[in-house]
Amino acid sequence: SRHCDHSELFFGQEEKNKSGVNEFFKDYTEIYEEITAMKRTRGEPARTVIDGLDVYPEAPDRTIMHIATHLAKKSLGNLGTILVATRDSDFTLVSRALEERFGFGVAKNSRALNSFLHG
Repeated sequence: SRHCDHSELFFGQEEKNKSGVNEFFKDYTEIYEEITAMKRTRGEPARTVIDGLDVYPEAPDRTIMHIATHLAKKSLGNLGTILVATRDSDFTLVSRALEERFGFGVAKNSRALNSFLHG
C-alpha cells in the first residue's frame, strides 16, 4: 500500500486556509482599516501588510484564525463547535463573518460564551 504523508496533507490544507484567511481580510478591508485606526489612537499596533496595506491582523491572530479554520473543517460529530475566546476587535468586529465563512465562533464575553453553550 502507498504511504500517506499526513504532514503534506496538513501543509497543503494549511496553505489553503492561509489563502482563504487572506482573502477574507481583503473582503473586509474597510472594517480592518477602521480597527487599525482605533488601535492607532492607543499606540502603534503590529499589523500585517497585504497588497500594500498595513491594516490586517498580526501574525499570532492570523495563526489562531488558521488553526480554528483547520479544526472547524474537521468532523466533530455531535461534540460541538470551535470557539475563540477573545476581546480582540480583529475577531469580535467580524465574528459573524468568521463563523459564516470558516465555521468557528468568537466568544467576546461570558454572555456570548453562554449563548454558545446553551444556545
